[in-house]
Amino acid sequence: METLGNDEISRVIDNPDADRFCFDGQMEFFIYAKHAKDIGRKKNIIWVNESTYNDRFMQGYHLYEDREYEKALQAYRKALEVNPVGINARFEICECYLKLGNLIGARTTLLEMQDFLVENKHIAKFYRRMGFIAVEQQDYRLGAACFIHSLKHEKSNLVADELMYIQSITGGIDPIGDPEKVIRSAGIPILHE
Repeated sequence: METLGNDEISRVIDNPDADRFCFDGQMEFFIYAKHAKDIGRKKNIIWVNESTYNDRFMQGYHLYEDREYEKALQAYRKALEVNPVGINARFEICECYLKLGNLIGARTTLLEMQDFLVENKHIAKFYRRMGFIAVEQQDYRLGAACFIHSLKHEKSNLVADELMYIQSITGGIDPIGDPEKVIRSAGIPILHE
């Protein structure tokens, strides 16, 4: 691995053309660096050690708790301006859309974040939220498939509760078979850690 001297480091840090972001941890920095490389971005990426992302995220959180979902959406979107990965903000945007009854917005938000989902806990949450949306749309087979598939990534008692709910509503659904096939047929990608 090539090491940089002090002058080279200063030149990178002082570069006005570099992208500067407030990532929420080292993992998000690495996720964005890989994403930028994959899409052909040539700019340097500098992780600015500021609390801007967390401040905006917390503003959104407080607005959400106060049931100000539209304002919370705005705050979470502002958080993404300083942290384009912002996995927690993206999941909260999804939750705001769900509270507003905008299932399309919630689904779109989840699909837009798929490139940033590399940890099992986030992939599992992605499928649980997709399952919830499917159940809200009364697509119980897809909902069950998403919940079952989420277990490949993280064990959760929430899944059993959701599957029991589906069972109570439907009286039982046809066997799912291969959950991935059901998920793909709905236009939802299969994500891997």
